[in-house]
Amino acid sequence: MNRFMNHPTSRPGAKTLTSLAIALMLAACGGGGGSDDVADGGTDPTSPTDTTHTLTVRVDGLPEGATLPVTYGSSSDSLSAASDSLAIKGSGSTSIALGKLVLATEQPYLVQCAFAEPLAGALQSDGSLQASFSADATQAVQCGQKIAVVLEQRKVSVLPATKGSGLNVLTANLDGSQAQWLSPPLMVYNSTANSVSALVSNELYVSAKDDDVNSATGWELRATDGATARLVKDINTTVTAGVGAGSLPANLVALGSRLYFSANDASASSSSLWVSDGTEAGTQQVLLQGSAFDTPGNLTVAGGKLFFRSQAKVYAIDDSGAVTDLGLTQTTGSFSVVGDRVFLTDDNGSQWFSDGTVAGTEEFTAATINYITELDGSIYFAGTAIGARWWANSIYKTDGTAAGTQVVVDGTSIEPSRGRTEMGFLQTVNGKLIFSAYDGTGSHLYASDGTPAGTQAIHAPTGLNTNVFNLGIRLVFRDQENESDISASTLWTTDGTAAGTQRLSAEGVASFITKTGLQQVGPDRLVFTIHKGDSTSLSGNVWITDGTVIGTKQLQDEDDAQIEVYEAGTNAI
Repeated sequence: MNRFMNHPTSRPGAKTLTSLAIALMLAACGGGGGSDDVADGGTDPTSPTDTTHTLTVRVDGLPEGATLPVTYGSSSDSLSAASDSLAIKGSGSTSIALGKLVLATEQPYLVQCAFAEPLAGALQSDGSLQASFSADATQAVQCGQKIAVVLEQRKVSVLPATKGSGLNVLTANLDGSQAQWLSPPLMVYNSTANSVSALVSNELYVSAKDDDVNSATGWELRATDGATARLVKDINTTVTAGVGAGSLPANLVALGSRLYFSANDASASSSSLWVSDGTEAGTQQVLLQGSAFDTPGNLTVAGGKLFFRSQAKVYAIDDSGAVTDLGLTQTTGSFSVVGDRVFLTDDNGSQWFSDGTVAGTEEFTAATINYITELDGSIYFAGTAIGARWWANSIYKTDGTAAGTQVVVDGTSIEPSRGRTEMGFLQTVNGKLIFSAYDGTGSHLYASDGTPAGTQAIHAPTGLNTNVFNLGIRLVFRDQENESDISASTLWTTDGTAAGTQRLSAEGVASFITKTGLQQVGPDRLVFTIHKGDSTSLSGNVWITDGTVIGTKQLQDEDDAQIEVYEAGTNAI
């Protein structure tokens, strides 16, 4: 739908109007020479000469239900997928700016919108367009998904190292193009133990500070759209010699349009649970009957609820903010997401499934679960019979009850001579179960449709690393092929078939050998770095992959220059 809005045009001032009125009166009385000049086709220097034209602004790539505000002159309107064009009438030139995108649903990646070539005017440093109305024209606005990832941009020279951070936010298109570092940079909290970033309402939230040495806030909750950054709230306001203590936000997870995290506001000796809607006023400590949740951990989202533990108790929070004590105790161990539920083992060794309600928290006693996943609405797990040794694994299917639990792939069938099978992980891809199992000679990669006949080995790795990345239609895993360096592994990818299991490659690159630096971004992208030069190099380039050859690309900026990082961990061969 086109909407026509009149942009204000220039008009004569009061003095010009008076002079023109006098000239017209004189002409009516036969006096003066103005009428003769006009009749001869002369131009009155006081007459308006600007001609009105129409600039049609059209948007492509907006997510369903999203709206993009547009301001021009003193007017404003918006674009959407349903109303994807806006006709602006005007003369001369005017500034057109795109506002903050408003999403109807959360997206797996950042969505950025910008004016696209060819430009109907001059693009400004702030991203706005100084549009020309010299002729009727059309201006395209292109919206697209972008990854937002935290990587080490520079070496930290501040001592001790805990005072500085070389980590910054990097954004890029899903094909690796148009990559750029956030500038000015943020110093993201350097923590490998806890999540320090999460995507909420089209912004990446990070635990970061704005200066290595003299930050007035220290490490606090900040948000960025990839172009600019803002402080959400200074939670720990303690300042010593002009330097802020910081609340060290960690364990960042998104629940709908809200962010949950742990932080220390200096009122206690440990961290507590916080929630934020992205505003300073809406960033508050989560309380239960007036008490904070001390040292929260295992923040996990499943079925539209947040599960976490605090002081050995397990809780769930729904989208309204209501807190439920699930009546379980856990001081160590993790939560596994299985559909709309979580699976956990409590301090007594008992196993539980929970949907976040007391009534929906049920003990599981049919077998011991080691690895668990979901396929086509059913729960599968690699585990052992109650009382059996840990290495006597089989693949089970269950509905969560003892009566509804059955062995679908007997582990002894994989290695009959040993009568046992150790399994390393369990994933799903393309409607198949993918797992590793030791058959007496080494670990093999297996694919299964959940039946003995439909279970087969698809890869015999030299040394399989169980750190597997599920990219939707493919898995990426590491195989230690270079036995001379136990810290290095070759990247492999599989679609669940023997023919589709191969070394990850790219155009001009046969394979990648990795040590560190792999990071999944969103549901179907993996980012990794490769050394520049030999393996002793402390700089490298960034790559992105969806697990396919065509989808494995180097990250490049708008000038097609390769993006560099400090202390890379992969070699290209």
